[in-house]
Amino acid sequence: MGGTITATAKRILLLCGDYMEDYEVMVPFEALRALGCHVDAVCPKKKSGDTCPTAIHDFEGYQHFTEKPGHDFVLNATFGDVDASGYDALVIPGGRAAEYLALNETIISWVKHFVESNKPIAAISYGQQILVAANVLKGRKVTAYPAMKLNMVLAGATWIEPNPITLCITDGNLITGASWLSHPHFISHLMALLVCNGIYNNKVFLHVSQISLSSSAISGWIAVDIIVVTKVVRLIYFLSLKLNTVSNVTQALLC
Repeated sequence: MGGTITATAKRILLLCGDYMEDYEVMVPFEALRALGCHVDAVCPKKKSGDTCPTAIHDFEGYQHFTEKPGHDFVLNATFGDVDASGYDALVIPGGRAAEYLALNETIISWVKHFVESNKPIAAISYGQQILVAANVLKGRKVTAYPAMKLNMVLAGATWIEPNPITLCITDGNLITGASWLSHPHFISHLMALLVCNGIYNNKVFLHVSQISLSSSAISGWIAVDIIVVTKVVRLIYFLSLKLNTVSNVTQALLC
């Protein structure tokens, strides 16, 4: 079975950098594409086809999360070609990359563009450091990984404790999540802002064209559960890591 799915031609800009959190980049990248969005993943000083190494953060009963080598994430767009006005939403993964991406003047200008244009920004875990650097959090309700609390408060934000660690908060056009465990609601909140009236009970209506079933083909509108899709993407990716492979999760969902 194969085919094409479309939502409303929404274009997503995904900020990447060396040693970003593995799940926090791969799951949104694949889940949003599975939901019919166009996603461009970019990194400063890199072009389409280049890679960014990632780190895997996990919760194993210690006082802080563990950090282990991830995989090389392949970029599909060139940083220097980006025109922020051509995108409908900005997604910011966490991990070490946010520490230096927050110092990039071009990225800061992009964040301010999305805020001023009232377009959705979705940041997770340590990605909120970039929002702090852009000075766009004053008076906004936010969450993040607990260690980010002081930065958020000093930036003038209203801090919401990430309890549980799966917490996701939406305040206007701003979506913040506490960790990669927040992904199902993180993606659902983002799609709700992007599609607006196309969301009902965590489901988005997508148009599917030319799906082959045996000798026949069908097309039409289907209701897709965003939370289920995100969990399936995460599970498939988790299994691919355990098998020491990196698969195209979107293709796996469509096959």
